[in-house]
Amino acid sequence: MSSQSHHRPQHAFWEQVSHALPFHWSHRANRIERGIHRHLAGASTLLDCGCGSMPVPKLIEKRSSIQTFGTDVMNLGAAHPRFCVCAGEQLAFPDNSFDVVSLMFVLHHTDDPAIAVRECARVSKRHVLVLEDIYSHPLERQLLKALDVAGNYFISKDMAFPFNFKTVREWEGLFSGLGLRLVCSEPIVPNRVRPSRHRLFLLEK
Repeated sequence: MSSQSHHRPQHAFWEQVSHALPFHWSHRANRIERGIHRHLAGASTLLDCGCGSMPVPKLIEKRSSIQTFGTDVMNLGAAHPRFCVCAGEQLAFPDNSFDVVSLMFVLHHTDDPAIAVRECARVSKRHVLVLEDIYSHPLERQLLKALDVAGNYFISKDMAFPFNFKTVREWEGLFSGLGLRLVCSEPIVPNRVRPSRHRLFLLEK
């Protein structure tokens, strides 16, 4: 059985859930797009690594002249002409291919976030934009783990959950160790209902 046929029932169910809750998904995507919009000034291309069904890139294209691309380890019904299946740790693009490369709530799903960030920096001409859930207390980390499983339960049974959540200081230390300059670090709220904190990191090569 091919991987595509293996995932199709899950994709169909996920699409049904998405259509049943259009306000929730569109509201979240809208808040994310608004939160990162000013950091995309001057960019003409953007790669969203770990894009899922590409809700945010589609909004970016709709509201700007930026051409967006997407990659993910699974085909979650992106339905986009510039989507491809590949891992963030080994992107199928030459060096300096995109003005901006984004990783939106993806790194905590990777076994080694540093490898994915380094690879995204390789294919970026200048900027890497990271959005992540952060915590400052062990109990908050446990909450993030529970929310991560619950939020991704219907997407795919093959979703990886290494729970690589970090504090702001830990993320900033990881980026610095890769030789990336932190342009800004600021809070962002994709969903006011969700009881967790989110952080935007804009990095420069």
